[in-house]
This record gives sequence, structure tokens and C-alpha cells, in this order.
Amino acid sequence: MQRIEFFDQYSNPLAKMELAESEKTHYLREISLDLKYFGRFYSKANYRIKVAGQALMRLYEILG
Repeated sequence: MQRIEFFDQYSNPLAKMELAESEKTHYLREISLDLKYFGRFYSKANYRIKVAGQALMRLYEILG
């Protein structure tokens, strides 16, 4: 929990604050649920791109 940071609606970091144990438990649970949820989608992604013989700008277009 030392690395957790909070940001305002404009993505500006907020000042560091001490969290109570109940808050730490809450945020750890939320982070765990997010990892589980998004992990399902990222584990299914399987991208293969052939780059041999491609021009650099063409690769930029494909990947961008």
C-alpha cells in the first residue's frame, strides 16, 4: 500500500495521506477485483504481427 496514489479529476496527484486499516482493506479488495476482471480480457488477447520486410512507417500505421 506504499505505492498507492490518488489523483483528482484532472489527473493531478493528490498529497500523500495516511490510510486507516479499513481503507487499506477496501482499496486492496478493489484493486484485486480490478485485476481479476481485466485479467480475463488481457489473457485472451493474442496478437501476432509479421514485421519482416515491412517499412518502419507501415509498422507504425499497423501498431498505432
